[in-house]
Amino acid sequence: MKNMVIKYQPKRINILVAMARKGLNQKELGVRAKVNKATISLFLNEKRNRSITPKTANKIAEALECDVLELFDYQIKEVNKMYEN
Repeated sequence: MKNMVIKYQPKRINILVAMARKGLNQKELGVRAKVNKATISLFLNEKRNRSITPKTANKIAEALECDVLELFDYQIKEVNKMYEN
């Protein structure tokens, strides 16, 4: 059986610009989005790509009053998964 998995990759510069427009730092964004500040810090500060869940991406976009696609690229992958009966 194949399942679809969606992963969001942050567009760091777009998120930083949206944060600046709102006058928010990482901690304040975390509070507004109800997301741990460490999660925000990981994808904004790390040099390697870090994907996040669609739920988290949507929370951040809502907190910044932006469309999620302005802030994140997404990738859909098919995953083979076997279920035991």
